[in-house]
Amino acid sequence: MEKIEEKARLAYWRQKPRKAYGLGSFTEGYKEGFIAALSEVRECLKRPNNKEKLEMIEKLIGEYDKD
Repeated sequence: MEKIEEKARLAYWRQKPRKAYGLGSFTEGYKEGFIAALSEVRECLKRPNNKEKLEMIEKLIGEYDKD
């Protein structure tokens, strides 16, 4: 979970300046980070068979679970 929050935080600081300020700006950045994490899961699910899907998901979880 910490890795997802870190990606969300990084996405927040990388975003272009918006008209939203404060909490609205933070939640927008968090949303973008969360969507980026979900796109990584989507890539795992595009594998042709279940064994490959599970292996890719396991690898992804391992990457997020290092900290």
